[in-house]
Amino acid sequence: MRVRSLIEEKDLSQTEIGAIIGRAQSYASLRIKGLKSWTIEELDQLAPILGYRDAFALIAACRPESDSPAPLPDADDGVDLDEVAAVEQAKVDAVLAKLRRDDTLLAAKHDPHKHDPDID
Repeated sequence: MRVRSLIEEKDLSQTEIGAIIGRAQSYASLRIKGLKSWTIEELDQLAPILGYRDAFALIAACRPESDSPAPLPDADDGVDLDEVAAVEQAKVDAVLAKLRRDDTLLAAKHDPHKHDPDID
């Protein structure tokens, strides 16, 4: 509904939206009415027209306020984006390390070559 609202605010027709995404007016109509889902590629094409840098920024703007993650800073916000990226990468690395430990434990538990004293 938010995409529809943004399209209406820009006074864009279904035909114009179809042209922007390279589809027919009828195809665009189904998406504008919420009867079919937009693809990421389509939202990426629409985002700049609707005032957003890309599909992800547009999607974030369409989420309810309580569900919206904190926006990522832009390079001109005075934030060290390398530092932000390093922090986020550390979080990903921690999750991956935990998954690897879990996989190792699971594999050891189900290893058919492992000696089980209870079987003897």
